[in-house]
Amino acid sequence: MLRTIKEPAFKKRFPNKSYNKFIASAVLRIVLGYTFLVNVFVILAQATGVLDIFYDVLALQFISELDDIAFSLAKIEVLGRRLQRACTARLFQTEWEKQKMGRSKRASVFLKSVYFVNLAAFLGGMYDLCIYSPK
Repeated sequence: MLRTIKEPAFKKRFPNKSYNKFIASAVLRIVLGYTFLVNVFVILAQATGVLDIFYDVLALQFISELDDIAFSLAKIEVLGRRLQRACTARLFQTEWEKQKMGRSKRASVFLKSVYFVNLAAFLGGMYDLCIYSPK
């Protein structure tokens, strides 16, 4: 989202909304994703059986989807009229133009390196657990 929705386009469509709050919400979504990954790593590190892993990851997935469930309930006025108006605002129904892939070579290289660092960190952590864990 941060690469697709630039500040001039955001301000043009929503002049009374804060772009900084939009940036903050996008960064918080990234932090939520990392928190989810760290929790999965901890679950894998502490699990004693395959079923434990399955049930723990299933519960973690449900908790991470509670926000979407609350948003859907608010849209159908279960949680009150004020929340329904907020969730059906034009801001949530706006479609943004698609950005061409490869438009920014530096951003593409940065994102690929972030993915690689994530993969290396989690695989390294799992390798460390397998090699150095007490048996």
